[in-house]
Amino acid sequence: MAYDPDCPIFEKEILTHLRDGDRKLGYNYICHLLDDFEHKGPNGNHVCLVFEIMGETLSSFPVWFEDHRIPTSVMTRFTIQILLALNYAHRHGIIHTGT
Repeated sequence: MAYDPDCPIFEKEILTHLRDGDRKLGYNYICHLLDDFEHKGPNGNHVCLVFEIMGETLSSFPVWFEDHRIPTSVMTRFTIQILLALNYAHRHGIIHTGT
C-alpha cells in the first residue's frame, strides 16, 4: 500500500484495508470502519468516517478504580491487546506512528 500525501482520504483506505484483511489474531482489537460519506459544507468537503461504538479512553478509565489507578492486571491486558492490534496492522503493511 503506497502512501499518497495528496490523498485526503488515505486514512479511509488504511482502515478499509485493515477491515477487509484476514480475521486472524489481532483483528478484534482493530477499530473497524463501518461506513463513510462526504459532507459538503460552507468550509469545503469533508470525508466523514463511521466507526463502531467505542468505550472508555485510557485517560478516562482510571476513575473506575481505587485511587484512580488502573490495576497492573488490567494494564497488562490492555498492553497485550494493543500489541496484538499493532502486530495485525504490521502484518498487513500498516505502520502506526505518533504525532
